[in-house]
Amino acid sequence: MGKFTQNYSTLMCSVALLSCLLNISLSEARLQIMSPVNLQSKFISKSHCVFIFIDGTIPASYANFGYIPYGHSIIGKIYYDENNLKGCNELQKIQFSTDQDGDITPFYILERGDCSFVKKVRNMENIGVAVGIIINDSDDDVNNIVLSDDGTGGGLRIPTMLIGQTEGKKLLDFMRRGTQQEIDQIAIMAEFKMDKPDDRVEYDLWFTSSSDRALDFISDFKEYDQKFGEKVLFTPHYVFWKCPYCETAYLKNDCYSKGKYCAVEASNNDIKGREIILEDLRQVCLYKHTYEEQQDRLTWWKYIEHVHQNCYNVINEDCSKSAHDKLGLDFLKTQGCVINSFSSNDWESPDTVNHIIDNEIQYWKDYGSGVFPSIVINNRTYRGQIESLAVFNALCSGFATPPRMCQNLLNSNQPDFIPIQDGIKPGVIVLIVVGLILINVIIVYCFRRHAKREMQGEMQMQIESAVSQYFALSQKDGGRPYVK
Repeated sequence: MGKFTQNYSTLMCSVALLSCLLNISLSEARLQIMSPVNLQSKFISKSHCVFIFIDGTIPASYANFGYIPYGHSIIGKIYYDENNLKGCNELQKIQFSTDQDGDITPFYILERGDCSFVKKVRNMENIGVAVGIIINDSDDDVNNIVLSDDGTGGGLRIPTMLIGQTEGKKLLDFMRRGTQQEIDQIAIMAEFKMDKPDDRVEYDLWFTSSSDRALDFISDFKEYDQKFGEKVLFTPHYVFWKCPYCETAYLKNDCYSKGKYCAVEASNNDIKGREIILEDLRQVCLYKHTYEEQQDRLTWWKYIEHVHQNCYNVINEDCSKSAHDKLGLDFLKTQGCVINSFSSNDWESPDTVNHIIDNEIQYWKDYGSGVFPSIVINNRTYRGQIESLAVFNALCSGFATPPRMCQNLLNSNQPDFIPIQDGIKPGVIVLIVVGLILINVIIVYCFRRHAKREMQGEMQMQIESAVSQYFALSQKDGGRPYVK
């Protein structure tokens, strides 16, 4: 019995240790201090077990803008400016050093506050930074904080990570107090991971039919989804909210069931919130009829593309009918699905429920990101710009065994957002100078030749004019020229 108890205890400890190791390895985002050792030792990883690992790991979370190179890791040196720690003013350009491979992948660290995240990152990108790091102003769990886009983050390419206040202070203190040799030895790695449970990636898009940004993405991403085929499972989800205590006018225009189901985007001059809700339901029904029941992967995408191109983000019943007719779909069947989703014909009654919307609201609570439009891949919220190539890269990194079309992208040593900064070789400069000299010589030669022709032509005209005048005078005096 004693031997069994000992073996059981050993087994349980082994399981606990394995659980701890897995808990660390599945961290969504992190920075890893590679060197020097005395900096690495300042960062420890704690698990829910009693084990503590000194491995130089800094927990981090991704920004919700910029290009997140999922499936890649980036190693570089870290820089900062003591006189501009917030980074709200333009950053001074730095002559970033290259690594042994000749690559320039500078990390730059700033503190949170005084201006938006986007402004800080744009200032970093403008001086050639490869990865931005922002230190939080508290030690709250960074995974619960979203570095949100303030509406001006379009076009940003570099990834940005948020780290805790304590970890950031350790980094800055080391850089302030370390010797120049220690600072030169600093190497940090950013890992951009995606959970890889199996060989099929599941991804959800949270949006509403009035979101032009989401509709733009769907129209652009259609071809990518078709390339993946059965290797991915796409599910659209729609965002609703409850407001039973809103004013009567709002409930009448934007909600059903006395505020139990409301559109997240209020009515405007072009469309009412109730119309948005009904279109959201039509799209859910269409997805179920085609994508789920008939295994038709293309029709739903074509429908969204058609209504967006022809109605933009004002998709009412007339627009939906037109799209159904164009694509050969049964509008009455779709409309019947919408009607049947309500428990009664009295859509105004607070007792009326809608099972489709209830399911969406519950799923949003369980797996939603809290913002829309947003994408969830393998139950992980995607961070970064919602654009086709970036999402394609994220999906590729979510496979346990990536398909062939993903291999080139994931095997690239340098993500495409890092600028290639090759110096101009002296030989190239010499060739350029020689070429410019030759061009100047040719231009001068052609100009002189042209000028010479002009002068000869002008002299010839003057001679001919003088001769003509001479003949004219001669004829006036005697009818013929004077001969001595």
